Amino acid sequence: MQNMMAKGWLGRKASQGFYTYSKDSKGKEVKTINADVRAYVEEFADRKLDLSTEEIQNRIVGRFVNEAAKCLEDGIIDNPAVGDIGMVLGTGFAPFRGGPFRYLD
Repeated sequence: MQNMMAKGWLGRKASQGFYTYSKDSKGKEVKTINADVRAYVEEFADRKLDLSTEEIQNRIVGRFVNEAAKCLEDGIIDNPAVGDIGMVLGTGFAPFRGGPFRYLD
């Protein structure tokens, strides 16, 4: 991050950061992964997992579900319904999934 900041890669406002921002022929903003960032990340990749899109989505959702269950266990939320509403409205958890506790059902 410090190297990116030193190069002036401050994100969208600088048109460069983790992504490179440009305009297409219609003037619409196009976001592509910065090649330098991709190369840097690939240096640290131990192995290619070859995960399907569904497997990646399930891993991400699983983290939300685990955190929600931990909040219930620790008494941070009173019941699963409150957790579902909070996650959908507060974090953008996919509403069609009904929240993390409903997703578990």
